[in-house]
Amino acid sequence: MAEKLTYTGSATVTGGPSLSFSRPLDVTGYDKLNLVIDAGKTAVANLGIDPTKTILRLLAMRSTAYDASLTFELDSAKGTTRPFTDPVIIAGTGAIAILGAVTTITFVNGSKTSVTIDVLVAQDPKP
Repeated sequence: MAEKLTYTGSATVTGGPSLSFSRPLDVTGYDKLNLVIDAGKTAVANLGIDPTKTILRLLAMRSTAYDASLTFELDSAKGTTRPFTDPVIIAGTGAIAILGAVTTITFVNGSKTSVTIDVLVAQDPKP
């Protein structure tokens, strides 16, 4: 049974142009993860994706706080840690392909306060 999601985004330059979109997405499944990470701690988000059987269609992440000391690393890009300084939304076969065969995301909270991170993934079976 198909699940119906809609993802949206917008950007506005003060006194200048703006860009917005809303895109429907039909997928066979999704998972929403909620991680509470105390200061100085690490948490791993298991996305429930099997790259041999499943195609990732959307990855969205948000946090209650953004800071360069809050980092994430995709298991498909071991050794490449990125600062989590803004919300993330990646969708579309071309953009998703950049992520590789991601199945887990490791978050490290190097800040001085706890954060809550929400992760939403949508997937389809491989043809």
